[in-house]
Amino acid sequence: MSMTIYTGSSCVRPGTPAACAGIGVFLGPGHQRNFSGRLPGKCHTSNRAEFGAIKRALLILSSPSMLPQTDDEPVFIMTRSKYAIGCVTTWPKKWARNGWLDTRGLPVANKDLIVDIITLLLLCPYKVHFMHMPAAAADEFSVRAKAMAASAARSGHA
Repeated sequence: MSMTIYTGSSCVRPGTPAACAGIGVFLGPGHQRNFSGRLPGKCHTSNRAEFGAIKRALLILSSPSMLPQTDDEPVFIMTRSKYAIGCVTTWPKKWARNGWLDTRGLPVANKDLIVDIITLLLLCPYKVHFMHMPAAAADEFSVRAKAMAASAARSGHA
């Protein structure tokens, strides 16, 4: 049986020095590993929050107490960000060949988190698939992850 992990992100006052981002990871109702918290670090943006939520999901998945299935069963990570999915699956090989420069010749934004996620994917004992969940089609669990992130962003903001 496969496992699905829902990620959510939120950023209040984005683009300002007072920005505060939150992340949410939802595995299911009452699951002991559900997580809601403020994005670590000082740079808070919506994109960094998306990456932070995916990273947290992979850290939870990699923890010794998370052994719900056999290694050959897939794990699905649901995110609302097609951009985040592309950053951790499609574009890194090209960026690595280009010295981690984007198509404009600028350094890839959020490289630190992207590299962390790629490393966690390589170390993960499970086959991880990313799935895009458009906000308009969000199911109950995706909405829950987003709400957890929004609450964390609001509570972390003075």
